[in-house]
Amino acid sequence: MKEAKKGVFADQAGLERILFFSDAVMAIAITLLVIDLRLPENLRESGLGAALLKLWPSYLGYLLSFIVIGNYWLSHRRLFRPIRRYDDRLCWLSLLFLFFIALLPFSTRLIGLFPMSRTAFAVYSLNVLPLGFISHALTRHAYANHRLISAAMPAADIRKLLDFSRRGTILFLACLMISAVFPVAFFPVWFLAFLARSAGRRAFKIQ
Repeated sequence: MKEAKKGVFADQAGLERILFFSDAVMAIAITLLVIDLRLPENLRESGLGAALLKLWPSYLGYLLSFIVIGNYWLSHRRLFRPIRRYDDRLCWLSLLFLFFIALLPFSTRLIGLFPMSRTAFAVYSLNVLPLGFISHALTRHAYANHRLISAAMPAADIRKLLDFSRRGTILFLACLMISAVFPVAFFPVWFLAFLARSAGRRAFKIQ
């Protein structure tokens, strides 16, 4: 294994293991979301329509969490494209990120069980919010001063990416506060936040 100074490693196999593990955790989490789309046992056909309609909070929770995990899976792949080295801090930050990803099926289930509950919405928001902070910390650690990335990446692009990441954490913090004060706005606020995040990536011309 090729090892650089200060505990930084440059072997491709190590980077691939970090990505494979992250992909596996996110794939499992996104699959577990559908488990809570369950109808009551011994349901009669005459009551099927009403039972399906009753699941609307679970549908919205599934859709929102699918978008959240899918969005962060895409971001995670983009984040690692220029990375050529890794260290222990990168590994621990990745594990912390995956901790909150793996928790999303539980938070999503709370929304289905307790629709319009401030507590359920607060738990979900406090699950999603750290993902933005950790993603920013990962980006800053890997990209600042070209610590773990290719030296070919322009410094201006790094500043632009860090600025975009920082704005995302502020946006998610605003979503938490709005949904805490106005629970009825929970779903539209978070849906719009991730649409804005995607639009912002294009506006910042971040690949």
